[in-house]
Amino acid sequence: MTKLSVDPLIHPTARVSDSRLGRYTEIAEDCRISELEMDDYSYIERGGQVWCATIGKFANIAASVRINATNHPTWRPTLHHFTYRAGDYWPDAEDETEFSNGGAATAS
Repeated sequence: MTKLSVDPLIHPTARVSDSRLGRYTEIAEDCRISELEMDDYSYIERGGQVWCATIGKFANIAASVRINATNHPTWRPTLHHFTYRAGDYWPDAEDETEFSNGGAATAS
C-alpha cells in the first residue's frame, strides 16, 4: 500500500500543471489537473479532471469526476443541456445555435 507524505503523491500517468497541492494529497492515475489549489489530506481518484478550482482539506473526489468543465452557461440558473440543446429533449424545440457553436453568448 502506498504511503502518503508531506509531498503530494502524483501517479505517473496523471498530468498536473499550474497547480498547488497540499500535504498528504494524492492525484490518481489518468487524472488531468490544471490550475488547481487543493488543500491538505484531499485526493482525486483515477480519471478525474479538474480545471481552475479550489478544493479544501479532507475532500475525496470520486473516480471519473469532472470539475469546472469549460463552455457552460454559468450565468444561467442551471447548466443542464436542455437550456441550450432543447432540440435533444423536445420535438418542437430548437437548439440555441449561438451557444452550441461556441458563439459569444453572454449573460444579460
